[in-house]
Amino acid sequence: MSELVQPKSSYFVRKTPNQSTTQNLKPTQVLNIPGTRTSLHNNQLLTPIGIPSIDATIGGGLPVGGICLVGQDTKNYFSDIVMRCFIAEGVVHNHSICVADLLMPSDEVYSSSNIKTFECDEKILSESSLYSNLSKKITEHIDLINLNVNKTKEYNNLLRIVINSAGGLVWNDLCSISEEYSVELCKFLLYLRQLMRHSLAVCVITLPNEVVQNKDLLEKFSHLSDYTFLLDDSSRTVSRLTNTQYDGLFRLTKLPRLNSLNSCFTPETLDLAFYVKKKRLIVEQMHLPPDIDENDDSQKGRTSTSVTIFTLKMAVYHKLEKTENFQQFLNDNNNLLVVLFFAAHWSEESKLMSSILQEMCKDEASKVSLRALEIEAEDFEEISINYGVEAVPTFILVKNKKVVNKLSGVDPVELRKRIAQSLQATPNVAAQKPEGLSERLNRLINQAPVVLFMKGSPQEPRCGFSRQLIEILKNNDVTFSYFDILSDNEVREGLKKYSNWPTYPQLYVKGELIGGLDIVKELDASGEFKSMVPTRDDSLNEKLKQLVNKSKVMLFMKGRKEEPKCGFSRQIIEILDETGIKFESFDILSDEEVRQGLKEYSNWPTYPQLYVDGELIGGLDIVKELKQSGELEATIQAKK
Repeated sequence: MSELVQPKSSYFVRKTPNQSTTQNLKPTQVLNIPGTRTSLHNNQLLTPIGIPSIDATIGGGLPVGGICLVGQDTKNYFSDIVMRCFIAEGVVHNHSICVADLLMPSDEVYSSSNIKTFECDEKILSESSLYSNLSKKITEHIDLINLNVNKTKEYNNLLRIVINSAGGLVWNDLCSISEEYSVELCKFLLYLRQLMRHSLAVCVITLPNEVVQNKDLLEKFSHLSDYTFLLDDSSRTVSRLTNTQYDGLFRLTKLPRLNSLNSCFTPETLDLAFYVKKKRLIVEQMHLPPDIDENDDSQKGRTSTSVTIFTLKMAVYHKLEKTENFQQFLNDNNNLLVVLFFAAHWSEESKLMSSILQEMCKDEASKVSLRALEIEAEDFEEISINYGVEAVPTFILVKNKKVVNKLSGVDPVELRKRIAQSLQATPNVAAQKPEGLSERLNRLINQAPVVLFMKGSPQEPRCGFSRQLIEILKNNDVTFSYFDILSDNEVREGLKKYSNWPTYPQLYVKGELIGGLDIVKELDASGEFKSMVPTRDDSLNEKLKQLVNKSKVMLFMKGRKEEPKCGFSRQIIEILDETGIKFESFDILSDEEVRQGLKEYSNWPTYPQLYVDGELIGGLDIVKELKQSGELEATIQAKK
């Protein structure tokens, strides 16, 4: 096969976020292309695939500048519906369409004047230069219709490219049985991906079933694409589906990372199936996971670094959906070892350890003695604080509601070792449970010099007594930590006995109970309260003042700007980097005094916080609004 034509710019140059297709445009320029919309997740330009249920599953549509691989079903019936809908959607919006298909049907879907077909005669096939020839034709057509963003300033149309059964025998391609042919297709995909990044185009490629069944080939081709989903209607799969209306499983095995180190969108569930109704392909969530043998060869090798597909006959691995479900989960699995997995959706380390933990849960021994609960650390902050979680991923091993082990970071070998040790241990439940609760309560009341156990949070108190006590603390300039007793019934009931105080709120100073609202009111009225509690002294104020003025632009965040530890911090860093604003950062996780004190100092309860010349600009939402309105740079320059 002859060498592929290489675009002028090198693909191997590392790209910054503003170098992709839709980010090449000026910040104030808005694309007005019919049949496209902007993603809510990362401002990526999306175009629908033409099947609403699939569009909803993958986050709104396909990203412009991306490649989507579709694994064909056994008879190429369902995948053909996907391809036709993708073409029909382009016809409706008057998009330019290119189709490379040696078995072109002669029906109305393909009869539109918008459709350009690439003819491949026998001479080309015999020369084994099919992909090289196809790459040249696609490049020439993109230049012809002026959709190369490096060569035109007019953005008023979109090109949809369809390549059917790539790598199959119909193309005289023997990649499923020959390594040489697979290399040629990989070269083509590599070139095509580079070309897409510089074009207002989107490409859908279907892979024949014989390629899909070869897990090594599928992994190679998936690596060179942005989306990959498979339409699995094999007899083994269908025979195990509990709902007979389904025609097969919809396996979403890769999500895009355009303009982001993480996947742009992650669906709520991967237990998906599809069926056809009145010639419409419908994808929906299955209420029960498919009962598929975990030794099924068809399930192996179908995962990517972005998405892990995983099913079990028994519910060993769970995800926490609501705070009130947490205590119930511990109660239900009181006699088992529970692995609390604190993760974050934006963390690559969390995704890696999630897949590893899920594999551990597949062991036969795990099904009868182990349960794992994945917890989004930032969404369930009270639970994270309660268990002393400061970074993700973190694993807390709990047995009989008592913490027996803890591990942070990416260490699969050590995690497996500690789980095995905890499963073998047989502690005396009656003797250790009270001691475990007592230790936990002691840690909570000593987490800060002043700790308030209340209903709700200082920003949103859930009872009038808690609200009044917070006002007294604020009026006396007291820096304090808190614990929401509504988030943990064990702490709520245990602390009553521990402190011998039956009601809430309860205020502790240096680990000792002061009392409830009535006691604090009396002490405040007599003037004794101010002398009993540590107040924010001048040294802390001076420390905070120096920190906010350390640089003209100062960002207080979780983690460092090189390694953000929360999604909000990561987003605000991306905005500042895109704008070209130089800034310094401070990791609030490294200093609890600063973390709590700055909230009071700025009267701003959340992080990240952005300061310019010592004055608070706001958090992520305000910075986003300033960026979208074009006022961010002017606001920063105006501060003196």
